[in-house]
Amino acid sequence: MEKKSKVMAALAAGAVALIVASGAVRCAMPATEGQGAPETTAQEQQEQAPQTGGEDEGATATLASIEGTTWKSADGAATLDVLPGVLIESEGGTDSLSNFEASDVTESALGLTATLSVSKEKGGEARECALAVVKGQGSMRLTCDALSHDYVLETSGAQITVEGAGEELEGLFGKDAADFAQALSFWAQARSPYATKATWSGEVWLDYSSGTKVTTFELDDAAGSVVSVTCDASGKLVAS
Repeated sequence: MEKKSKVMAALAAGAVALIVASGAVRCAMPATEGQGAPETTAQEQQEQAPQTGGEDEGATATLASIEGTTWKSADGAATLDVLPGVLIESEGGTDSLSNFEASDVTESALGLTATLSVSKEKGGEARECALAVVKGQGSMRLTCDALSHDYVLETSGAQITVEGAGEELEGLFGKDAADFAQALSFWAQARSPYATKATWSGEVWLDYSSGTKVTTFELDDAAGSVVSVTCDASGKLVAS
């Protein structure tokens, strides 16, 4: 109960909804006056919570911010699909698959770096390779020793602006609006290049066992994409 009280005090002076499920707490900002908040069971709340991937403190780092993207070689002859744990190069009708585990993943306004343990067969002999993603004006470039080409992804280069996030969110995460905008912009450049605004949902999920916090934003793109932003125990923000 003491932990619940601290979370409630940090999020708002008004009422908040707290649900404890398997060591995780979901915090919702109070509904607008006059709006009825439908009752939701603890099981439904747990199913709705974003997956943090933080249940195991030793979980492998990921390339979440570039997963699900397709890149092209400079000459356009080859493509690269970045999937969770898999890199697929396609050229001349032939696909080459590389399994990987990522570590030392670091993201900044300039791009992303990581160390990959790469193997041609899952569980097979692996070698370590450096991966780097460098952001440029209107594009990003990906290089990795395990790949046959360098690859480019066209982007809008626009910076996402954050709306609705105030002292409650910033105080809980220890991050300001610019930090959230940077994480969201990096994600959106690859997946939603025409989005310009992200609106905070007013909800936060806390996982005490792993020390992670998760919140969501809705982008102003045509699909109304909902993006999760996770803050891990080290204070690193990643959008996915």
